[in-house]
Amino acid sequence: MLRADRNPPEVELAQQLAHGPHVQRHAQFGADPLRQVDAAPAGHAAAIKLLRAAGRPNSGVIVDTLHFDRSFSSIDDLRSVPGEWLHYWQICDGPAEQPATVEAMIHTARVERMFPGEGGIDLAAIIRPLPRGLPCSIEIPTARFGNEERARRSLETSRALIAAL
Repeated sequence: MLRADRNPPEVELAQQLAHGPHVQRHAQFGADPLRQVDAAPAGHAAAIKLLRAAGRPNSGVIVDTLHFDRSFSSIDDLRSVPGEWLHYWQICDGPAEQPATVEAMIHTARVERMFPGEGGIDLAAIIRPLPRGLPCSIEIPTARFGNEERARRSLETSRALIAAL
């Protein structure tokens, strides 16, 4: 289960992750509640701190290549994520220029993602440290193409980039 939030206070978020009824309910079924904090400028270092504070063994981190790039996280931050906390990752590309506001960042994430290799994010640097075999989700919301063409291009460009690594 992926749950997205708009940056609640860190202590509140840790408490929700540790004790929230959704976490306990999903644990009964072996599901892993993953929490996405949209446009989180604090990055993966903050996510690691949050997961350690919550102490939930069935929680984890999603590596979204666009959010990773925009959060100013480092590759060392990514390497420090324990492997058992990585459940899957999301691939897309985006403009090289960092958005100037949170609103612009959200706009890019929602409607201006690009196909892998068509933008300016160093996708190879983000993908290389990820464990082999980690499931990948393609997340490229765009109105530039119809559903079938977008799906075809998403799969082709993602496969080509990953195969080249």
